[in-house]
Amino acid sequence: MQKLLTTLLILLMSLSVVTISNAEVLLIERVEQSQATDRPKRASTMNQVRNQFGEPSRVVSAIGEPPITQWVYSNFTVYFENQYVINTVMHQANADEKGPKPLN
Repeated sequence: MQKLLTTLLILLMSLSVVTISNAEVLLIERVEQSQATDRPKRASTMNQVRNQFGEPSRVVSAIGEPPITQWVYSNFTVYFENQYVINTVMHQANADEKGPKPLN
């Protein structure tokens, strides 16, 4: 009986290692995919972003000082300080993915 329990325990531990390995591969693939995705570059102007990517689906008005504006596109959100891109953040691929959530 104890041999059977030990074997089951080893089997369960093996499966959990395989599951963790697969999750890491998926995370690595997601990071590589986001790096290859065309998105606005830092220091681009609002006009350059609009010309390259079109109109955003939503604009979050400027907040704070210096004013920070958000333009939301389908795959990413662009953050501007005054008229210049300071960052672009990819959206979550699915609800289970860990990472920042867009503001509502």
